[in-house]
Amino acid sequence: MKLYISYFLGLVLLFTKSIFAIKCVNLECLDSNNTNEIVEVELEENELKVIPNKIFKLKNLKYLNLNNNQITTIPKAISNLKNLQSLYLEHNQITTIPKEINNLINLQIFDLKDNQITTISNLKNDTFKNLKELWLSDNQITTFPNDIVNLVNLEWLDLGSNKITTIPNEIGNLVNLKELYLNGNKITTIPNEIGNLVNLTVLHLDENQITTIPNKIGNLKNLWWLRLNDNQITTIPKEIGNLKILDYLNLNGNQITTIPNEIGNLVNLTELWLSNNQITTLPTTINKLKILNKLYLSNNQIVTIPKQICNIVNLYELYLDDNQITTIPTEIGNLKNLSYLNLNKNEITTIPKEIGNLMNLITLELSYNQITAIPDEIGKLTKLYKLTLIGNQITDISKEIGNLKYLSYLYLNDNRITTIPKEFYNLKNLNKLWLNDNRITTIPKEISNFKNINELNLSNNQISTIPKEIGNLTMINNLYLNYNKITILPEQIGNLENLKKLYLTGNQISTIPEKIGNLVNLTELNLSFNQITSIPKEIVIQVTIKLLVFLKILIYLLLLLLLLFNNNNNNNNNNNNNNNNNNNNNNNNNNNNNNNNNNNNNNNNNNNNNNNNNNNNNNNNNNNNNNNNNNNNNNNNNNNNNNNNNNNNNNNNNNNNNNNNNNNNNNNNNNNNK
Repeated sequence: MKLYISYFLGLVLLFTKSIFAIKCVNLECLDSNNTNEIVEVELEENELKVIPNKIFKLKNLKYLNLNNNQITTIPKAISNLKNLQSLYLEHNQITTIPKEINNLINLQIFDLKDNQITTISNLKNDTFKNLKELWLSDNQITTFPNDIVNLVNLEWLDLGSNKITTIPNEIGNLVNLKELYLNGNKITTIPNEIGNLVNLTVLHLDENQITTIPNKIGNLKNLWWLRLNDNQITTIPKEIGNLKILDYLNLNGNQITTIPNEIGNLVNLTELWLSNNQITTLPTTINKLKILNKLYLSNNQIVTIPKQICNIVNLYELYLDDNQITTIPTEIGNLKNLSYLNLNKNEITTIPKEIGNLMNLITLELSYNQITAIPDEIGKLTKLYKLTLIGNQITDISKEIGNLKYLSYLYLNDNRITTIPKEFYNLKNLNKLWLNDNRITTIPKEISNFKNINELNLSNNQISTIPKEIGNLTMINNLYLNYNKITILPEQIGNLENLKKLYLTGNQISTIPEKIGNLVNLTELNLSFNQITSIPKEIVIQVTIKLLVFLKILIYLLLLLLLLFNNNNNNNNNNNNNNNNNNNNNNNNNNNNNNNNNNNNNNNNNNNNNNNNNNNNNNNNNNNNNNNNNNNNNNNNNNNNNNNNNNNNNNNNNNNNNNNNNNNNNNNNNNNNK
């Protein structure tokens, strides 16, 4: 019975703690009287330059997020947070880690990504026994930190995008490591001790200068994600075949020439990236990769598509562009699940009719080959969304292409096409059509069927007439008809209310229809190299309106610039004030001189009333003072006159008045002295 009661009380206590636990998301919350209940603080994406001292008084704090601020240092007071488990300081300006960090004995996650740290020290294994995740990517670290290799309980380590050149052999100490990120450094070799990391599941070593993969990599039996792309690797060791649970392998951008047969052992592989290498052939064992759905072999030196590839029936994406392939095997039709097929930039001359078996194909790219005809079977690809056949030698378009009811993007430019079949205009979902650089002479009236077309390019053909039905393309934004033989623009072109770009360069147009002024959304109109003699007033009006709108925007921008440069103006005003102060000082001197003279006069008069002897003496003194003052005034006045001539004519008048006043005062003084 006592056991049940204590268990019940424990649950009540746990429930009570969870109810009264506080999460702070602003600085005001830190002023709460219940600071002992604050366990989480999230102050990310502010403009904090220092960590508020209030935080270090939160004895029960477990989670602290200060990401995306402007913090430069971690203060020593961080040591007060004994219960802290997660510390996030990503994207700040921190340069060093203080030794006081070792007092955070319960820390499990320490995130310092994207700072300015150059070296790592003060991470002691005896205090960081609970540390599981350490994130240090996007810093300025040049040497793999020695302290890290002793953190034997570490499970996630991210040192990506630094300047590390060497991985120490001691990396093998991190036997509990599950994810290791060393991408984007300057590493040249992988030590054999990497094979000790038997619990590793994710390894990123891409974007380095690695030349060889050690055989010991085969020990990583739990690895399911391996990135070694963008290095200088020439060979793949056969031990790669030991990675039986590998799901993702990326070796793009290396100097690999051959693939070992053992690649076929990777029976759980779903993605294989081998683009941008020097591969000439593929091993026959590749057909064992039964669940592979993405295969990238772009930019290699492959001449023949191995039939074995065509047995990978779960293949979803196949990229073989930029190779030296001359034929497509008929077995390609076996890839019933294929959705993306890219064979651009090869030497293919014919498309096999078996292409029609790829019923799930969404994108088919066959540009820049030597294809002369499109087979009728292409009409079976009813799910096709994008078809590119740019830069071939096609003369006719199969009428079966009209069955591709979902086709939205069709690129047939730079071929030898002369006519467009009527069935072609059944493509009612077509969004973008490029037929430029062909030999087309007429545009059929059925073009009006393209209700959803957004961009139509028929430049560099031999078209002489535009049908009035073009006015039905009310959704079109961009229309290109450059370098044809067009003489007349139909009035209906004014119906294209959504048109933004209209290019008619290099035709034989002599007049512009007035209705073109209806194109209120037009931003680009090019009619250069035609035979136009006059511009309709409607165009002038539209251009004027757009110019006024532009000027309005420009005025707003100028006002904004004036506000931005307000500080500069203030500085200029300060300079002007200084100049004015100098002038005012000169004027003040004159005024002071005048006041002195007046005071002297007053003194003289007072002295006359009181004592004649003193008066005589004062008069003498005053005369001397007056003479001195007169000299000073003259000098000051001359200086003021020079300055004022440079600055303001009004000041000259004031100075003249001052001169007159000074002279009058001096005369009065002299008379009084007498």
